[in-house]
Amino acid sequence: MTAIEGLGTAEELWLAWPALEALPRFTPDDRPLVVVAPHPDDEVLGVGGLMALSGQVRLIAVTDGEASHPGSSARTPAEMAATRRRETADALAVLGVSPRSSAWACPTAASTRTSWPSA
Repeated sequence: MTAIEGLGTAEELWLAWPALEALPRFTPDDRPLVVVAPHPDDEVLGVGGLMALSGQVRLIAVTDGEASHPGSSARTPAEMAATRRRETADALAVLGVSPRSSAWACPTAASTRTSWPSA
């Protein structure tokens, strides 16, 4: 993998970009944001900022990570799934999305979860 070099574009340049004002603005209301993610952590990487603005999230993860390391001698699939659920809860807490205003669903063949995982 190639390392990223440099500092990237400065925030001041992004904020001064003329087209920025033409972009639609997200205005949170009392409805929860529904986020569908293929794997644990994809929701945070993809729309973490949006989730932080909303504060209320209904998260649907297509998998809970149980198959992420097949044949691993370090963790069983159930342990991996529990780890991924904990990591998701921790990441949402950092974003200011509390478990009380969040729901977790994981419609996998191995398990179906419709409540928030306890850390």
